[in-house]
Amino acid sequence: MKKIYFVLIVILALALSGCVMVKNEEWAKLQQDIADIKRDSEDVKKEKDALRLQLDSLKSKIQEIEKSTGAQFSTRVVALEKTISDAEKDIRKKQADIVADITAIRSDFQVLTGRFEETRYAIQKGAQEGKSFRDEVEIKLKETAQILEEFQKRLASVEQVTALLRQGKEQGTLKASESTSFEDAYKDAYETFQKGDYKAAREKFQNYLESHPGSKYSDNALYWIGESYYNEKSYEKAIVVYDDVVKKYPDGGKAPAALLKQGMAFSVLGDKKNASVIYKKVIERYPRSEQADVAKKKLKE
Repeated sequence: MKKIYFVLIVILALALSGCVMVKNEEWAKLQQDIADIKRDSEDVKKEKDALRLQLDSLKSKIQEIEKSTGAQFSTRVVALEKTISDAEKDIRKKQADIVADITAIRSDFQVLTGRFEETRYAIQKGAQEGKSFRDEVEIKLKETAQILEEFQKRLASVEQVTALLRQGKEQGTLKASESTSFEDAYKDAYETFQKGDYKAAREKFQNYLESHPGSKYSDNALYWIGESYYNEKSYEKAIVVYDDVVKKYPDGGKAPAALLKQGMAFSVLGDKKNASVIYKKVIERYPRSEQADVAKKKLKE
């Protein structure tokens, strides 16, 4: 606008001063140009005003959007902060619950561990006691079976003697010659043993037992067979024979000695446990015997 006014002022000044000679047509054209310039200037102004209105409207909308957006953003921030706060509280509560659960689990685990150890100890102890009881029962059963077997043998021998007695009065008692015969056989076997010929003595004692079953020297003969094995250091065989003496003749004169020698044989073999068991049996079954005193000393060794 300042430029247009400046041009008009210049033209008027020239016209007034007479410095410029302008034709009528040119003057009319000049006026037309000035009118066009004014019109254009007004159009520009209108456009400028319209743009200013649009700009104000746009600013107003932007402000409204900013207000609306700011309020929504603030609301969302508050909601988000509340959500985060609630989540943190929930997490803290869950952490506290987890810690409490872990503490309870540890306590229960310690209790269960203690109970497990007690149960395992009780089971082991019970198993050991049960094994000892079973072993003792098995030994008793074997001893009972052997006693029954010996009783049956004795019963058969008695029945045989009874049958012979029924055959004639001469069978009522043993003749002196027959008594002398089996005593001589026993004496001969014992003398052979005394000479150290253990194999020959063992054969004679065995023949004696077969020829004179149930005689008064049967337990002695069987005992000396065990002694022959013991002196030959055949300790396992000696143990078996000694066991036969104790089981077949538990009340015989050689039973305490046989039981003691059985324990000594186990000891020589290095089986201290069985040896100790046998020594205790000697003391228990024959407490007033010399063998019981020896067994007590052996237990202290």
